[in-house]
Amino acid sequence: MKKNTVFILISALVLVTVATLIGTVAYFSKSFISDNNVAKGAVFAVGVVGTNGQPIADAQFDLEEDLYPGMETMEVYDFEINRNNTELPVEYMVKLLPSGDLFPTDKTSPVVLTLQRLVGGKWVDVNFESKFKPENKVEKFKVFVDWEHGKNDIAFQAKTGNIKLEVVATQVDPEPVVVETGEAQIRLYKDSTSSSNTIDFGNITDFKLKNKKTRKEYMIGNSPSNQKYNFEMKDVPVGEYTIHFDMPIGMNVKEIQIGEVYNETTYDAGSNPFVITKDKKGYAKIVLKTDLTLKEIKPLADLRVPSNITMSEFNAALPKQTTIVDSTGQEHQVDLKWDIRPFAFESWNKPGEYTKTSEFFKLPINVSNTDPSTRLEVTLKVIFE
Repeated sequence: MKKNTVFILISALVLVTVATLIGTVAYFSKSFISDNNVAKGAVFAVGVVGTNGQPIADAQFDLEEDLYPGMETMEVYDFEINRNNTELPVEYMVKLLPSGDLFPTDKTSPVVLTLQRLVGGKWVDVNFESKFKPENKVEKFKVFVDWEHGKNDIAFQAKTGNIKLEVVATQVDPEPVVVETGEAQIRLYKDSTSSSNTIDFGNITDFKLKNKKTRKEYMIGNSPSNQKYNFEMKDVPVGEYTIHFDMPIGMNVKEIQIGEVYNETTYDAGSNPFVITKDKKGYAKIVLKTDLTLKEIKPLADLRVPSNITMSEFNAALPKQTTIVDSTGQEHQVDLKWDIRPFAFESWNKPGEYTKTSEFFKLPINVSNTDPSTRLEVTLKVIFE
């Protein structure tokens, strides 16, 4: 990735005439250089300003006759690095580089410079070459000078030196975002959360979870082949979500319960959203209800069969459907299943009459049960002749 760099160079030539018992005179000059540094399509406007809020200019290091052996530590300069309206990720390099006879490389000079940065509300010493990523829109610095009494004070009288202050702001790649994820399991019911009232998840469409913070939507998942009422989602980012889907005409949401079994609470998009946590599955139960309700289950006609009928013939003769009536008077056919065990069939005395009850049947998707619920079963009178 091509970098965009602001290079700010401040060079101060320091001429200090030192006497053991008299003051000093300092002369400073510096220049400000900024190359073309605006990234196409983005604003890169980092600036360095002095206390007065104006860009750094000449003669701001003006020590006059304030340097002398035994002086108290003195703040001689402060400056700010301001991001302005730069939104690109940046990294700053701040250098305070003393050189020349006044600041020999063996660090024997009695004149000591200190660079401080405001971090977390406190001023802390930083290295003369400090690289960091800004934590604030404005980063503040101070420069201090100190001269304690020493054995070589006289040796540094009339020495000159150079102080170079560099601030380099460089566009950098953004920090990689580590996204923690979890899983979701959504189950679909009609009328109640009874296991007998599960319905295929395909009865609703355009299902999605919407992250309340990022507004991103997540909808990828699948239903296990043996649990069509169940919809499982993986790698969903941790956070709070609202639940969205479309229903068939004539259906509405009775309730949505969220949370683990026996600890469910009622979902509310505002006050109690669906939550995905790290490495943990979030549970939701959607319960639908329809505008139409069950009004009547019509009785079955008696089944007459010969006494010598075989069990397979008997099972084939059992009714496969029955009729129910909804609240508008419309009739619907529902499928029936029977549980006939061989030992029971063989134990029946024939000829004779017996009553059998079907297994629970499912209502059509657009018909809800009564409240309280009606047992969804029919009885059949079997007559062996």
